[in-house]
Amino acid sequence: MFYVNDSSRVWHVAKTGNDSNSGHAGQYPVNLANDAKLTIAAAVSAAASGDTIIIWPGTYDESLDISSTGANKALNIVGTHRQLCKIAKSSGYAATLKIGSYTNLKNLTVEAVNPNKAIEGDSGATNITIEDCNIVGTYDGLNIYSAQHIFIRNCYIKGTYDAANFGSINNLVCERSIFITDGTYSSSADFRGAHIGPGTGIFRDCIFIGARTSGTGAIGGLDLNSGSSPTLVVCENCLFKVAGSGTHSGIAFGVRVQNLGKLALNNCSFSTSGVGSSTADLRQTGTGILIVSSSSYAATYGTITQSDATWANALASALFINGAANKLKIDADGRVDVGSLKGADAELLTRAAKMLLNKAVQDKLTGAIRYYDNDGQTVILTHTPNENASSLTRVVS
Repeated sequence: MFYVNDSSRVWHVAKTGNDSNSGHAGQYPVNLANDAKLTIAAAVSAAASGDTIIIWPGTYDESLDISSTGANKALNIVGTHRQLCKIAKSSGYAATLKIGSYTNLKNLTVEAVNPNKAIEGDSGATNITIEDCNIVGTYDGLNIYSAQHIFIRNCYIKGTYDAANFGSINNLVCERSIFITDGTYSSSADFRGAHIGPGTGIFRDCIFIGARTSGTGAIGGLDLNSGSSPTLVVCENCLFKVAGSGTHSGIAFGVRVQNLGKLALNNCSFSTSGVGSSTADLRQTGTGILIVSSSSYAATYGTITQSDATWANALASALFINGAANKLKIDADGRVDVGSLKGADAELLTRAAKMLLNKAVQDKLTGAIRYYDNDGQTVILTHTPNENASSLTRVVS
């Protein structure tokens, strides 16, 4: 990391420091022994909202509360390396780090030793950003309730219960992060890579992993359970890998939508296995709605809504049903098979299908629209709209 000279708003913490030090560095390289604080708690106590605390490499045996119930400060807490700068409380049963509104965390490892959360968000908090962090809990890794405007990027989050639990949360954005539950906290609880509900959120380029070898509770990747309030979530470019093995007897799912949950998946991939009562990549129960587009999945439970990317594909899906009478089929070589239809009906339906599936090009000068065959070169139909020239002027683009 590179810095210019510190102002009074920047604080340093190092294992070679001393809490009687000023905490500020007047020049670089920093003389950590003479400048830095020894504990993060001392820097938090000295800092004001809006200040930055720089954590230098080492393991800090501390439990910190900067939420509204603790120091009540909005701080930037930044490590110099996410793997080397670790906050890990070795005893006690409080969350390792409690954060509140306008907290920014970056380049840190936060761990819980006794059964508890690594990071807990303050109820009612807003605008929390967590980037480039390892978060490992012996209960939930990350637990944020009744909060809004939460941004999580490039993080590794793991728990023995849920990796991340988001309850009554709105405007959550998670990007390029990994959520893992190892399913070891108890025998009867449901374990998920992430749980959200009620609330709203978006997951992009994320991986959800769940595994358990015993117990009766479920194991899953992402779970939406909104109760009596809506939950709206979108997942794009995500991977879900879930496995129940050994003596595990509960269900296994990649994603599950319950009650008033609504989940839209686009370009996602699933691998789900289990020995329990039910295994499904996609699981929908109650009034939950699960919409899937351009995704790779196998087993499903409940009602899944398939939403194709374009109107043409949506219409084509209604036309092309393999093996059904009076429906179109696509042969292995890509040819259209009209099934039991004959003569003019077969020709007309074939042409209509090709017009839906293949490209159409409009001449900018004449307005003529040409529809092409499967080869992309042979014109099967030319249509020129009848337009009033006095009210329309064509311009070459």
